[in-house]
Amino acid sequence: MAVELEVFADQIDNLLASIDRDTSLSHLQRTANQYRDVVAALERIDTGEYGICEDCDQQISPRRLSAVPQARRCVRCQERFERAAA
Repeated sequence: MAVELEVFADQIDNLLASIDRDTSLSHLQRTANQYRDVVAALERIDTGEYGICEDCDQQISPRRLSAVPQARRCVRCQERFERAAA
């Protein structure tokens, strides 16, 4: 009986460790994506393209840029992009 409990505990430990790894990896991926988005926004500032939608070439609203400074698209184009990606 003690052996079964030990094996069961090891399985739970393994599962918890796996969940922890997955959570850490997801966090790392989100952070890396945010970093790339910020670097790309800084490059757009340098080239004078910041605040211009990369899809429709229209100005991105200041309100959107205030909420999402690294935005590449206006709200309308971002919604289209997300629908197409889904």
